[in-house]
Amino acid sequence: MVFLDMISEIINFRFNQTQDLYVKRWLNMREQQVWAATEWPWKKLTNVTMQIDAGDSALDLPVAVRRVINVYDQDGQPLSWIPPDEFASRNRAVAPQGVPSEYTLSSNQIILSPTSAGVYDFSIDYERGIFHYDGSNTKANGPMSVDTDYPAWDEAWHWILVPGAMATGLKMENDPTWEPLEQEFVTGLDAMKEDLLPPSHASTLQYGRDTFGN
Repeated sequence: MVFLDMISEIINFRFNQTQDLYVKRWLNMREQQVWAATEWPWKKLTNVTMQIDAGDSALDLPVAVRRVINVYDQDGQPLSWIPPDEFASRNRAVAPQGVPSEYTLSSNQIILSPTSAGVYDFSIDYERGIFHYDGSNTKANGPMSVDTDYPAWDEAWHWILVPGAMATGLKMENDPTWEPLEQEFVTGLDAMKEDLLPPSHASTLQYGRDTFGN
């Protein structure tokens, strides 16, 4: 179900064409709510490689990265995360170069210590920010914005955004009929979690890969 279909359905049900801008905002808010509702598997990326050059101490993160989970050296050993204030205190003086073993996060960068003495490969696990698919089935950062966009999750669960957005619109208009639609959204989201989240018992979970162009 693409963005335009959702907009048209909401307008045809309860609103009018002059409210299409608001309808888009209501849909985007519900899209963000679904995204933030739980740790969906498609939000996690593992073993994404990065490289640092000699004399450097920072790795730039692309906009897709919302939260770094782990950083590993080229042998697969985890680096130690240090809180930013403590990291700054430790590295106030100029330190000798070496193989980085510690890191902190600041201003969309991974800051490493000590400064790299050579060219080293690293890998990271991270949680990415919201994305959708465009009309060519390509990942695009951010919520839906173009008519042919569609949500990141399975098509069977696209429609839950419709009652959610309608409930939001009716609340804005002080229309008391919003409550059943809100419940429809909540029920749908609960069912979506049951359907798409990994089982609670032990199993092998495969996360998707990503590139830093996305």
